[in-house]
Amino acid sequence: MSHDAAQLPRIMSHTRHAPIVDAIEAADVTAAVRVVREHMTAAADRYGAQ
Repeated sequence: MSHDAAQLPRIMSHTRHAPIVDAIEAADVTAAVRVVREHMTAAADRYGAQ
């Protein structure tokens, strides 16, 4: 993953992380695990091959 300042806003955007926060705030462990797995899989797909 690049730490280029131009990429960080998109990588760290509220929109990308809101579902994780929402699931944790709801105390929904199943949803939190699912959404974190989906999030990390998408990140690995996007940034892992670079």
